[in-house]
Amino acid sequence: MITKKRICTVLLSATLIFPICCQANENVLPEVIESSVPTNTTHASGTYRSFERLEEYLNLTEEQIAEIRGIVSSEKETIQELVQQVRAFRQELRVMHEAGDYNPEFVLDSAQQQSELINDLIVIRQELKAKIGSVLTPEQRVKATALRTVVRSIIESRVMQHFPGLQQDQV
Repeated sequence: MITKKRICTVLLSATLIFPICCQANENVLPEVIESSVPTNTTHASGTYRSFERLEEYLNLTEEQIAEIRGIVSSEKETIQELVQQVRAFRQELRVMHEAGDYNPEFVLDSAQQQSELINDLIVIRQELKAKIGSVLTPEQRVKATALRTVVRSIIESRVMQHFPGLQQDQV
């Protein structure tokens, strides 16, 4: 059953793993983002190109680029490790389900551990946003906020396309 919590987890994972893509031409921003958001749920390829497009759209200076890359790379390994742990728990639950086994203690323990990992990811994400935001000018922060709004709208519309029974407030 698809629940609000599951959709939120998918959206959180997508926003943590997939770097936002864009181009400098604001008139085609929604179309550019639409064509850049992956249609599958795997990790994004072309991460370097996506970051270049973001640099261009925000008109980042070389100093800002270097500082942001340093901020992101400082947390990259931690994020990858946490995401891998969440995937491992989910894989164990999938195997258990496919085998027809049910261990309530394991499910509860796994859910609690996944919850802690996701909480850690949320904290890291917010810290990264704050650190990166401090590097941006006020104008760049406005553009970045507008971009996040557009991307969130695109992701929500895709979720609604794949799960038409959901209400908008459940996404």
